[in-house]
Amino acid sequence: TTPLNLRFIEEAFVLDARLKHKVNKNLEISLEGTNLLNSAREQFNPTVDSFAEINVFGPRVFLGLRAKF
Repeated sequence: TTPLNLRFIEEAFVLDARLKHKVNKNLEISLEGTNLLNSAREQFNPTVDSFAEINVFGPRVFLGLRAKF
């Protein structure tokens, strides 16, 4: 694509979630999920009637630990 190429992105419902649990005063565990419903991104260019591509990124899940010493 070029900087002058118009493109339109279709609306999509994306569900993200985050959970945190404080185990004690020094340890916290977190779990985060993005795009849990596996929503696709549809792109049209140069007009809304001209389908160009669809991108499916899939859901992603992250686990985290935070500790204080």
